[in-house]
Amino acid sequence: GLIVAKNIIAFFGVNGVGKTTIARTVSALFPDTHYISGSGLLMQALGNVTRETLERISPSEKMAILRPAFRSAFDACASARFAVLDSHLVVPIRRNGTVFLETIWWEDHPLYIQRVYIVVAHPKAILERRMKDAQQDTRKRDLDLSHIERDQEINLRIFEEIVRPYCRCQVIHNDNLRIHEVIGAIREELIATFGS
Repeated sequence: GLIVAKNIIAFFGVNGVGKTTIARTVSALFPDTHYISGSGLLMQALGNVTRETLERISPSEKMAILRPAFRSAFDACASARFAVLDSHLVVPIRRNGTVFLETIWWEDHPLYIQRVYIVVAHPKAILERRMKDAQQDTRKRDLDLSHIERDQEINLRIFEEIVRPYCRCQVIHNDNLRIHEVIGAIREELIATFGS
């Protein structure tokens, strides 16, 4: 049968919650760690398309492209002590007043993923980060506070329903004051799990 290394540490969360910062920081603490960006994989697999084009591709088409991309990225990390995945769990797409939910989690994820951290923050803090990001780059991010609240609630609900039964899980609260403590605790957990 297929032998896979269950050595992926995943960080999920809504846009602007700080998951990439945390994932990159954790990744940098261990010199031999692979860093995998979920959106990077998708952009690469689709030939660096725009976000607008991305949103027009159906979820089933997207996952058909993403599955082999995830699999080859995960397999490429098999010899590493562990790898860090920075990805979305659920992406809400709003069109004409309707919200479509795209779930990026796929049934093979638990074969590879050892532990999952879902990053949450106060919706106002997420909004502030999104506004700051908007000044620095061209990403169009939703700046409606009620959408941010709802999207985070949906992510947490789906996390509890489809991730927690299969992986070791933890919710991380990203308030900037305590984030160094949080990263320190994650570091200790990873050393305990994978060795120093």
